[in-house]
Amino acid sequence: MLTVFYIAIPLGSALGYIIGSEVAALVQQMFKVSASWRWALRVTPVCGIISVLLVVIFVTEPARGDSEGHFKAKSVKGKSGIHAYVEDVGYCLANKTFVFSTLGFTAVTFSTGALAQWAPTFVVRISTIVESGHQYNQQTAALIFGGITVLAGLMGTVFGSGMSKFLSRWTRKSDALVCSVSMLLGGPFLFLALLLARYELYAAWFLVFVAEFFLFLNWAPVAAMLLYSIVPFRRSTAEAIQILSSHLLGDAISPTIIGAVSYRLLPSQHLIINNWS
Repeated sequence: MLTVFYIAIPLGSALGYIIGSEVAALVQQMFKVSASWRWALRVTPVCGIISVLLVVIFVTEPARGDSEGHFKAKSVKGKSGIHAYVEDVGYCLANKTFVFSTLGFTAVTFSTGALAQWAPTFVVRISTIVESGHQYNQQTAALIFGGITVLAGLMGTVFGSGMSKFLSRWTRKSDALVCSVSMLLGGPFLFLALLLARYELYAAWFLVFVAEFFLFLNWAPVAAMLLYSIVPFRRSTAEAIQILSSHLLGDAISPTIIGAVSYRLLPSQHLIINNWS
């Protein structure tokens, strides 16, 4: 079931880029406005309201710890409030499996966040200076990248969970092995995609798919490691720490950092205009 739940992350992110680009283009075409990208952001509150209503109507809140046989278990040795929370945080930070899996997952979200922001832009820019016959605009590039991310997310999340279960017959470290090996394999494919884009964009798109596939192998195993390494009554705190760190130090800052590094690697604004205009 974790696999089904975590499919929502890559699927939702990719659909956001697809729907966002299509809404922006539609509004620009209908109303002849230049800043139509803002309308893509105005679609998400409607989706959020629908989701909240579905949760309120159909989801029943289970008793905490009921599924693990810890019904009515107290938080930490009878403590509550800030004292229990501080002890929960200390317990999580002392858990090496949790700390290192969270750091690794943050690296994954850092990569996927930067890819989501800059991959379509990179393709648009590289297609204008390469005589390949494939000219992309921002909408087309975002649409293709979103489709690739949907497919890679679905396949990677499902395959990562299945591979972890398969390897668990021979080793107790199957989740960690899937995560580490997939990250090691994803990097070279992404690097090759960047190099090959100058010569063949279709092949570069395929390599981006392979790289994202390996990155998405991490989703379900990371969640599984958290569940079996953290005691049930502290899992909510552990989930909060992992989600916060993976976004705050991952996809929330990676587009800005990669953009700043890219800008600094070029000697002047004049060179930027000459290369990408």
